[in-house]
Amino acid sequence: MTTDNYARWKALQIRRPDDIPPATPFMWHAEKFTEHNDRLTNNRLPADFPHEVERGDADDALAAICPA
Repeated sequence: MTTDNYARWKALQIRRPDDIPPATPFMWHAEKFTEHNDRLTNNRLPADFPHEVERGDADDALAAICPA
């Protein structure tokens, strides 16, 4: 896989298994899942949390439950 393929993967919105290109490396799946999961976990932080964080939304939830 080339850097161009990785860049396209990073920009890809995954909402269902059919959105995943064939032969995508497992580590790419894991990285994307972790990013979505981290944002969803940030939703549990208090509203006045002193550091800037990205909070998850419905797109993150859909991506996280997609059985990749």
